[in-house]
Amino acid sequence: MLSQLLSEDDYPDELVNLYNPGFTGSVIFLAGHAYQEKAGRSLPFVYPYIVITLVAVDEFRQRLPSRVAGRISDWVQTNADVLIGFPARAVALKPFVDSGIVFLSGKNLVKFEQDGCRFSNRGGVRGRLGNARLSSGAVENELRCAGLLGRWLAGESDISSVLAFFGIKP
Repeated sequence: MLSQLLSEDDYPDELVNLYNPGFTGSVIFLAGHAYQEKAGRSLPFVYPYIVITLVAVDEFRQRLPSRVAGRISDWVQTNADVLIGFPARAVALKPFVDSGIVFLSGKNLVKFEQDGCRFSNRGGVRGRLGNARLSSGAVENELRCAGLLGRWLAGESDISSVLAFFGIKP
């Protein structure tokens, strides 16, 4: 099934190697868990696609704030010059997000509810990552950004507005 989601021939080797299902799933899990802790509800199904796109694309990730401050709409307006191609990049990264979600589902770390994804509270990915020694500052930064994005998205009550901020049409 995973091979149908992600054909290595369609993407550069470095992207496939870094955004493997386990790593992508870890980013989604950390964002989802942070979202749940702050919002007290399931992560909307579309948010993992926004999170991975913001984390995976250097131009987007480098402009993220170091802490949750202000509203996402303000950040989008300030960074509109970089976000012009956001929808196309989100579509291009869809197979990576899908494979990460399949990975999490296979590990019983995510359940699908009517209103979104509910992430497990057991140790899982978060516990393993917390004890892992990460060799790359870039990887640590991407994981930190995942938690930040989860908390930041939790402050937004209207999913349609968030999609509109990023130029995504449902």
